[in-house]
Amino acid sequence: MSWYGCFGGEGYGFCETVDSDRTYEFSVVSTDTQQGEITFISDKDGPVNFVLGAYTFDQRNNNKYQIQTASWNMISKAAQHPYNMPVFGGALTGYGGTDFFTRYGAWSSSFFGSSRNLCLIRIDLKYEVPTDIQGFINEDHVRSKSMAVFGEMYVDLSEVTKLTVGLRWNDDTVKDSVASCLTFFTCPKYPLSQKLTGEYGFFPTQVTETDDALAYKLAIQHDLSDNQMVYASYTTAVKAGGNNPNSTGTPDPYAPRRDSGI
Repeated sequence: MSWYGCFGGEGYGFCETVDSDRTYEFSVVSTDTQQGEITFISDKDGPVNFVLGAYTFDQRNNNKYQIQTASWNMISKAAQHPYNMPVFGGALTGYGGTDFFTRYGAWSSSFFGSSRNLCLIRIDLKYEVPTDIQGFINEDHVRSKSMAVFGEMYVDLSEVTKLTVGLRWNDDTVKDSVASCLTFFTCPKYPLSQKLTGEYGFFPTQVTETDDALAYKLAIQHDLSDNQMVYASYTTAVKAGGNNPNSTGTPDPYAPRRDSGI
């Protein structure tokens, strides 16, 4: 048995004659990042100087991962089934996927080869499975946005000792839109209206994590000589929360992480 099948998705992939078992993996990643920073640095003659600034970050990361096999490819279009022409005279053409074959299996066990079976097929909803979703697919769209204002002040306590004090305020938002399906078999959010178009659509579960936080720095530097110094500091930092992608597409958020170091 052989047929001409296509693997991959819209804008990528290939078609070939399928006559044996095979498995293909696809991973398509696109990232778009925009960021900007404005910094003002003082240069005063006195014992106090400072840095003031603002920072913005906006990133979109889209990741589509797929596993496709010969068997999933064959049932994505019932026209490729070996019984289509010899048994049904081409009546299976235009149908496909687990939605159809689970019903077809139940019908054929009771009405195989009968005119009633053909009638049921003709009046059933008619659609095939788009190439993108003819196996396992995990599609994850993450948008990360951050805005921060920050400043540091440098104070010369003496000719050989300097104190540094810094503050940073962050406002972070991470939005994760993820969908994970094993063709139509485990894809409850995929609507019938989209199936009827014959084109792949993205219908995700969405999780949004937002947080704002204040971090700071305190440091002191003392010169022992022209070539030696001692330095001590205490700093804090915050990493934004988000969502862990997984094979089921279910929300798995994690909280912001706060760290400190000496």
